[in-house]
Amino acid sequence: EKLIKKIKVSGDIPWKDVVKTFLLEELEKVPSWNSDVYALILLGINGSGKTTSSIKLARYFNKHNKKISRS
Repeated sequence: EKLIKKIKVSGDIPWKDVVKTFLLEELEKVPSWNSDVYALILLGINGSGKTTSSIKLARYFNKHNKKISRS
């Protein structure tokens, strides 16, 4: 909802720039990478390889003895 509102009131600013700024602001709220818990967000259009990439990341983290939870 917040993002949609920002896009609607952005005026002449391209929507891609509004989304990029929004995501960067949200990521700043995420705890430090020194934390024991990490969240990865994979974004992309249909057919861009999100599922394949998530499986590769899961295998990588499993190989390095990290627990994984997918949503």
